[in-house]
Amino acid sequence: MIAEVVSALMQPSMIAIIIGGVFIGNLVGCLPGLTATMALAVLLPITYYMPISTALVLMGSIYVGAIRGGGITAILLNVPGTPSDIATTFDGFPLAQKGLARRALMMSIFASIMGGIIGNIFLAFLAPPLARISLRLGPPEFFWLCILGITIMVSITGESLGKGLISGFIGLLITTVGVSPLGGETRFTFDLPQLAGGVPIIVGLIGLYCIPRVLELAQEKVQEAEGIIVKGSIHSEMVWVIRKWFSGFQGIISSLIGTFIGILPGAGGNIAGIMAYDQIKRMDKHPEEFGKGRIEGVLAAETANNAVVSSSLIPAFTFGIPGSPPAAIMLGAILVQGLRPGAKLFTEHAVDMYTLIGGFFLANIALFLVMYLSPIYSKILSVPREILAVFIAVMSVVGTFAIRGNFADVMVMCTLGTVMYFGRKLGFPTAPAVLGIVLGRLAEEGLTQSMMIAKARGGLLPYFFGRPITVILIILILFFLAWPFLQAQLQKVRGTK
Repeated sequence: MIAEVVSALMQPSMIAIIIGGVFIGNLVGCLPGLTATMALAVLLPITYYMPISTALVLMGSIYVGAIRGGGITAILLNVPGTPSDIATTFDGFPLAQKGLARRALMMSIFASIMGGIIGNIFLAFLAPPLARISLRLGPPEFFWLCILGITIMVSITGESLGKGLISGFIGLLITTVGVSPLGGETRFTFDLPQLAGGVPIIVGLIGLYCIPRVLELAQEKVQEAEGIIVKGSIHSEMVWVIRKWFSGFQGIISSLIGTFIGILPGAGGNIAGIMAYDQIKRMDKHPEEFGKGRIEGVLAAETANNAVVSSSLIPAFTFGIPGSPPAAIMLGAILVQGLRPGAKLFTEHAVDMYTLIGGFFLANIALFLVMYLSPIYSKILSVPREILAVFIAVMSVVGTFAIRGNFADVMVMCTLGTVMYFGRKLGFPTAPAVLGIVLGRLAEEGLTQSMMIAKARGGLLPYFFGRPITVILIILILFFLAWPFLQAQLQKVRGTK
């Protein structure tokens, strides 16, 4: 198997795909408003016609590049290119104002590489044994795992628990349109034959993520990098940041924090970056200098958010619960290819999965090429928003239509996107709805199969609620539902002291 993986990765076409994917992702990430999730959603239809390993490596490379690219605008514009780069702005932009933009950019690149490699090591060693554990899970466990994933994402991403839950269960409801996968009955089609096939995952992902952003981009103004000059020797700065990263334990600690947060379903790079930044600040001898241009702040944030890239796929590929919104798109990619998360991914499709893991390593190494492009980023940042909006809209329509050659899919995609646009205006988060679409079929199959098996065993309650693992999952669900209230109470207690 190792020989097959190495042979696949060393193909000139595969190397070109990795470098191209990193470049595309980096370009998307450095444009404010375009996220890694959106880039993966737009390009997902293209992978439908590719071999599994090629499709996964391409998406993985784009994921790596996009998270890295978001640090560019965070440093030059004080605007996080992706949500994962919020913490990078804390010290990245002050460093740029001091004339150290090059140093900050080089640190963000090297920290991204190291964080990504460490996260990938955990993916390589943790995913296969966890996948074998998934063999012990039955239909009830898979149902509750799906609900747990949505609940965690709701509790973390949404300010309003109620709106987050509504968003997540609307995503689940969308997956019930069409013919039932087990019973064969037609549901929620409104007598439209075009809906009999249901809403494909790709159509839902593109509609919910891309169309709202198209409408929002049309209303935004361009913010230019005025006064920020990228200067200094690339090589001398890179040598300095490499020594700095290895001079203490900040890099390792940030990598471990990012990996742990990535494994938690629904958390994502923004939480990892902020947590790592806060921890490194607490450990530093001069915490008062953070926020004023401290290079350790960039080191912590970029290392942690890139460690999330690989580690967020651990729960996605083993239990079907993605660790971040981009990981949800990656999970959608393997579902579109006809694969299922769990042990079979690392047995029947072992070559494809380890090719993806190897592709992550090469994608992180390819980030070294990005450093030579830093002088032109200030020009890229001024791309007119109307051009970006038109490009995304065209790619969304073409990609949606190409899936089944069905114009009804385009109408469904536009409808979902328009509804989500107004939903976001009202404070409904997108991520729970997307996760609901990705996990909806798995949840429905788990629920239906559990009910059928429970009838044969003489009772629904003992089988569906009484198994040890299901009890643990239900307790976790209740905990994460209560967490926003517990957090608010803790803040009140701290405020009174």
